[in-house]
Amino acid sequence: MQTTEKQVLRLGIAGHALVHLFEGVTPPLIPLLAREFNTSYLALGAVVTLFGYLFGFGSIPAGYLTDRVGPRRLISIYLVGAGVVSLLFPLSRSLVMYAFFTALIGLFASSYHAAGNTLISRTVSEKGKAFGIHGIAGSIGTALVPALAAGLAALGGWRAPHLVFGVLSIGLGVLSLRVPEAPPSPISQAPRSDPMPAAGAPSSATPVPAPKAKRPLGPVPTRYLVTFWLGTGLFGLAMRGVLTFLPAYLGESFALFGEGNGIDIVTLGGLSATVVLLSGAVGQYLGGIAADKYSGETLYLLILLMSSLLLPFMALSSGFALVAIGVVFALFGFAVQPVQNFLLVRYVHPESHGKMFGIHFFLVFGVGSAGAVVSGYLADVFGLASVFLGMGLFSTVATLCILYLHLSVRAGLPASSVTPTEVS
Repeated sequence: MQTTEKQVLRLGIAGHALVHLFEGVTPPLIPLLAREFNTSYLALGAVVTLFGYLFGFGSIPAGYLTDRVGPRRLISIYLVGAGVVSLLFPLSRSLVMYAFFTALIGLFASSYHAAGNTLISRTVSEKGKAFGIHGIAGSIGTALVPALAAGLAALGGWRAPHLVFGVLSIGLGVLSLRVPEAPPSPISQAPRSDPMPAAGAPSSATPVPAPKAKRPLGPVPTRYLVTFWLGTGLFGLAMRGVLTFLPAYLGESFALFGEGNGIDIVTLGGLSATVVLLSGAVGQYLGGIAADKYSGETLYLLILLMSSLLLPFMALSSGFALVAIGVVFALFGFAVQPVQNFLLVRYVHPESHGKMFGIHFFLVFGVGSAGAVVSGYLADVFGLASVFLGMGLFSTVATLCILYLHLSVRAGLPASSVTPTEVS
């Protein structure tokens, strides 16, 4: 791996981990925030949804800007901007002010996924592996934030995690300026090779066989891309609902059955959620490796099927059994992300990667953020366990969408005019 590729991957690892610290800082604090602002699960779910909506919605303009001003510049803006806003949280005196600062961070952070994935796709040669490593970093951030946020809150109150993450973000933003900007598009630099020379054209060299690679698809029929994104958005909704109330559900579960050994519910929920979500990092890596070797559509279908089957068991479990099932769920639930990214790279033209990743992450995080408010309603009316049954239904519908996509690809999609070396 070349020096520039290493720099890009290091920035991706740190930036992706941090963006999920920002995304996941509120759920572990829900019991504290509910007391601080005297509010309900529904209202706090709405705060998480507001963050997610802006986090996702901003991905669309960020995708277009990525193709025009460069992905690394957008990453630097996100890091410094989100960091500065995080330092304003001590000014929060109401849930409205808290929600406002949370929304601003969501808007700044919205540029990361489109920019980060585009930076990797344009710079790193082993894309599947790179997406897997990049995904691991995000999963580690997602996994560590419950324990980090709960631990910092235990030491300095609910404002402390925001302040610490803000300082980290500003520091990383300054360091990111050392990373070179990516070239405009790999397709503009890669010569197109015809399988047969034109009639009468001289041949100066013996043709060299292209390296073995998956034949890219794309542009695929619109209905197939819509089906892919519909499944992605629905599963994103299910994951957001699960992740929002997982720390509170785990803490309540241990407390109700006397297994907490005197630890407060916030710390208990944060620590156990971190144990569950750490397996997501393994899932990210395995998903990225598998995407380079096997059919992406088949992998996508199997991952969603397993995730859908596990969610009802989480609703019916408690204590250490719940943690064990949650570990398996996280393994599959996070393995989907590098598979999604790899499929999207195959489906669309390289010059459109930025805006297509923007649309993709709008669906994952923007539309998917509705899972937080839906789950908040379910938790208020039916209890926290109902969240996992409800999200299981959304995951099942997502599985049916990807089943259709899988069968469509097996029936045969039109081949792309883009050569394999321009994709991977």
